[in-house]
Amino acid sequence: MTVVIIAVAVLGVLVLVDLVLTLGVVKRLREHTALIERALSATAPMPPIMAPVGTKITPFEARTVDGTTVSLGDLPDPTLVGFFSADCPACGENLPAFLDRARDLGRDRVLAVAHGAPDEVADLVAKLNPVARVVTEAPDGPLGVAFSVRGVPALCLVDATGTVVASGSDMAGLPMPTDASQT
Repeated sequence: MTVVIIAVAVLGVLVLVDLVLTLGVVKRLREHTALIERALSATAPMPPIMAPVGTKITPFEARTVDGTTVSLGDLPDPTLVGFFSADCPACGENLPAFLDRARDLGRDRVLAVAHGAPDEVADLVAKLNPVARVVTEAPDGPLGVAFSVRGVPALCLVDATGTVVASGSDMAGLPMPTDASQT
């Protein structure tokens, strides 16, 4: 009988220790939650990855990989524009959706920019070229500057006046444009 009493007493002590430790962990989690909420509320929102909606794109001129010149005045209404890099995991994730949308729109209504040296982006260019006019340039090249690109992937729709009508870093966030020539 004394063994049972000792076992129950030890078990009772263990349960109490566990309860105290659990309450301590809960209190600490609440403190951490408050700290995280304070830190998040104090941070400034991320700047847009490229020119936001309503921005008028500055004039540019660039040479495509096919050797033709493209400028702001050459963009039909609407034009899908995408900036990609070969060493960007998010670019690889967004590329299939971009290629699908580009096929739907037609090559003349899509402009793709591959950031990097031509040899670094050769595979990317090979995927983009059948469905888009493709330009290769450094991140601070004329198209990157004109569209205020701060990172990749950067995607937008531009209207006939050169105004951004939608922008973001994910194809899911861009609406499917309607063909202005049909209206």
